[in-house]
Amino acid sequence: MREYVIQIEWEGPLSLEQVIEKYNNTSDDSEDCGLYQVYGPHVLYGERVLLYIGITCKQSFSGRFANHLRDFLKDDDPKKLSVYLGRVKDPNRYNRLNRWENWERDVGWAEQILIYKYLPSYNTEYKTNYPKWSEDFKAIKIIHHGERGDLHMQDLAPRDYLPGKTQNTNKSGSAEFLADIRNKMTVPKIALEKLAKGEKLPKEFLELALNELKVVIDLFHNA
Repeated sequence: MREYVIQIEWEGPLSLEQVIEKYNNTSDDSEDCGLYQVYGPHVLYGERVLLYIGITCKQSFSGRFANHLRDFLKDDDPKKLSVYLGRVKDPNRYNRLNRWENWERDVGWAEQILIYKYLPSYNTEYKTNYPKWSEDFKAIKIIHHGERGDLHMQDLAPRDYLPGKTQNTNKSGSAEFLADIRNKMTVPKIALEKLAKGEKLPKEFLELALNELKVVIDLFHNA
């Protein structure tokens, strides 16, 4: 088995208005399709944090964000949101001969891996589901080019989120693993502190805390 590489060229930051007005090309070279990141304010994490990672394969970035403004982004101030668009291109790998199936597959793999690793607040799917890809590959490396926002230059699955499974057990690896756990416990910790004080919490906040707690359990289970 071998390592498989997916390369993403990122553009941004862009306003929602710019994306909706200008990024409407869905030609065969997938010019305005692919992955995207949404950044904005969060009541817990700060004024500019990664809120959402998504993909659009059949619809343009423009069409997708026009829809988002009517659904999960409808309560956010568009002026406070910024977007990064990611295009996955390789003429030798993605073309009409395979009906763009390889492209859609790779975009889907990248979405799963990035959501599972970075845990964007607005995402619900894939945050607790271990990313899956072809058994032909032992690992997936995602290389980010251009303006990538807060993403690392490279992401390597499963090493990045399961250090105990792929690295030797030593003080450095243990510290990295515990730091990862600590970062993922932020929302559950806040939820427990508020509940201990007798405060009532919104259902959405409790669901977010539960999802992050499940991620931590999965990390220990697979370590």
